[in-house]
Amino acid sequence: MKTKLTALLLAAALALTLAACGEKDPADTPLPDEPPKSVAEQPAADDEWTVLHADDVLLHEEPFTLCEGRTATLRLYGRQDGEYDRGVSRVLLLWDNGGEQELRTADVGDDVWCTDGYTNCWNADGGLVTGDYNFDGYTDLGLQIDTPAYNLPYYYWFYDAETDRFAPYRSWTYQLEIDEENKACICQWHSTPEYYTDIYRPDGNGGLYLARRDTEVYGESGTQQYTEHYTRDERPLAYADLDRDGEDEILVLTASEPDELAMRFYTLDVKKYDGTALFTKEVTPYYTGWDTFFLCYGEDENGVWGADVLCYQTHEDRGVGSCSYDLISYAGGRERYLDGNTITFVLEADDAAPTPDIDRATQAEFERFREGVASLLEGGTYLLFCSGPAEEPDTQQAVENILAGLDALEARLYSNAG
Repeated sequence: MKTKLTALLLAAALALTLAACGEKDPADTPLPDEPPKSVAEQPAADDEWTVLHADDVLLHEEPFTLCEGRTATLRLYGRQDGEYDRGVSRVLLLWDNGGEQELRTADVGDDVWCTDGYTNCWNADGGLVTGDYNFDGYTDLGLQIDTPAYNLPYYYWFYDAETDRFAPYRSWTYQLEIDEENKACICQWHSTPEYYTDIYRPDGNGGLYLARRDTEVYGESGTQQYTEHYTRDERPLAYADLDRDGEDEILVLTASEPDELAMRFYTLDVKKYDGTALFTKEVTPYYTGWDTFFLCYGEDENGVWGADVLCYQTHEDRGVGSCSYDLISYAGGRERYLDGNTITFVLEADDAAPTPDIDRATQAEFERFREGVASLLEGGTYLLFCSGPAEEPDTQQAVENILAGLDALEARLYSNAG
């Protein structure tokens, strides 16, 4: 019942030859503001950026207080195309001690909203909001980033006391409201006919985590209400009808605390709103490859719409590698294998002796594998998460990386074929 919302986790592939994987296609019900996404501050090339923004003007200026005894002048620069059509390209903080920091909207890594390095806003102040959103004693910044038909998306920069700088944090589908009494932030948004109230709490690391989600769904038969609770280590990835009973399930990812080797274990739980579990899958980090999970949307053999789970795996150990994919259905509440394939290969140095006793894939088998996984990935897919360490690309980037990695691997393995 939840539809077209944005979302989660991440991607990687075979260490020597396959590229990283990824997420963010609104095929059916991805979440609106996950991943949670920290973005490293990586300014665009100064010369290119300067040329693109040579005509930017000063849109707004106001005093800013970071904390007691620390103040600055805050300026917004960007474009102005009429009375109600403006876009912010950068925030400039001129500190009272003579220092300064520039925050560019082109660097937030949020191409869903920002256009050509500008926000879209109605007012000269860019919809600027300030407040201590993570309750660490320092004032943070937020800007309106687009003007959609409904909802009002915002991007936030949180101050980091260790580096004495603001860092891009993440976007939300609507402006955050600070609940000082309960030390929480509230985000209210909707995707007709669903209305959501999300409550975020400090995660202890300078960020926020979704602690509670209240949902109201309006329909002809009346209003349905749901409440979800999450711990700091849990987060909902998506909502989808996996058992094809007409009701969405919640797909939740739980990450363990890092162990002595700084590795995390992951658990993917799929459950109904009443708490009934459809399935649970544990993913271990002690594995010389990565597990990447997608949702594949479509009708089953009975014409019932819903989603299946696609697991794409890579593995490499001492020069021997494999790639595999498995498409699993949970229609009717039971697990059923729909499709899949596996190829095995050897990554040999040019002067190395062939590894014996390996059932190596022929080039024809490799090509059939690629065609099979491509037909699934290029349909209505949505990235859930990957167990490998990487950046957080979206679904389209994940698909491109997986297929490009397979192309590169084929060229390496069969360069002397024929």
